[in-house]
Amino acid sequence: MAEGRGGGGGGPVDAEKSAWTSVPNLEAKEVIPDIVPPYGHSNPYHPSSYNIWTNNCHTQTNLFLMMAQSNGIPAGSISCGGSPETNPGHHTAGWAVNGKDETCIYNYGSSCCWPGTQRPPNVSSGKGLACAKWACGKQYDPKGTRAAAEGKLVESPGSHSCAIKAAGGPLSLPRGVAIEAMVQHIKSGSNKIKTRSIPAYPKGVALDFSPDRVEACLRCCKARGDMWSGNKSASVTANLAGGREKKFRMKCIAACRNSFTKKSK
Repeated sequence: MAEGRGGGGGGPVDAEKSAWTSVPNLEAKEVIPDIVPPYGHSNPYHPSSYNIWTNNCHTQTNLFLMMAQSNGIPAGSISCGGSPETNPGHHTAGWAVNGKDETCIYNYGSSCCWPGTQRPPNVSSGKGLACAKWACGKQYDPKGTRAAAEGKLVESPGSHSCAIKAAGGPLSLPRGVAIEAMVQHIKSGSNKIKTRSIPAYPKGVALDFSPDRVEACLRCCKARGDMWSGNKSASVTANLAGGREKKFRMKCIAACRNSFTKKSK
């Protein structure tokens, strides 16, 4: 797991203390709740609530984007490791045009802003680059870190993700919508399901829960579990981290069994 400020793989580390000192000519400022969603990208880090398996920076980024969209605020994500959908081990933050002719990156309850309203913002030079480095910390990658298009969701973590991936859906499908589709499949007995419309996917998403996909789902559960196995930085104690890992593996396997072994009517 790459080290860094939070990330799909853990909470803020030493970059937290030096974040603002690495941003030249910018003043630290608190997020303004009446302009952007409360706390921006997420609440200030709290180790007891941060759960790498189901509630991490990816979860908070998607929540931030959906809240921003519902309020008519132009917003998107900052992906420190490259693709916003296929880098679950890398940190994500949010960007938004805040109504003051400036763009801000929101990260763990703080913001880093610069003049300009370009969408998506330029984070490869100038103050945009400085803010991206601030948000990503040690995970900053000059070749991979980038701002995604407005409204594009990042990977949605949780035990549902492998079932959605095996069903041919996008990993960025929000957890609530994903679970609705899985329940609809089980209740209806139909393998072909289409999700409801949401701003990121206005036409819905077609999913295929055919039984022959169960093994792909189970392989995904193992790979995801192995990726973060033993990551103590995600929890207050090692025992809590281990318990969350075990719970994730069990729920992920159950999601695969329930989603791909039901007989269609």
